Amino acid sequence: MIAALRGILPRSREVLLFSLKHMGVLAVFGGVLILLGSSPLTPERIHELVLSKEFIYIFGLGGRVELYGF
Repeated sequence: MIAALRGILPRSREVLLFSLKHMGVLAVFGGVLILLGSSPLTPERIHELVLSKEFIYIFGLGGRVELYGF
């Protein structure tokens, strides 16, 4: 257990920064989805598109690609 902690501790800052970036990207994408899905200025066609499961899935994958770089 001690050896595992010694191996992890030097990289804990990298893990923390990565986690914060991940949460930030997901928050931004979530905010955009909420804004597009609930804004009265957005046309009905866009509402239907943004609230579809396919769009949310693809949008989520785009966030993962942006974050992880693949």
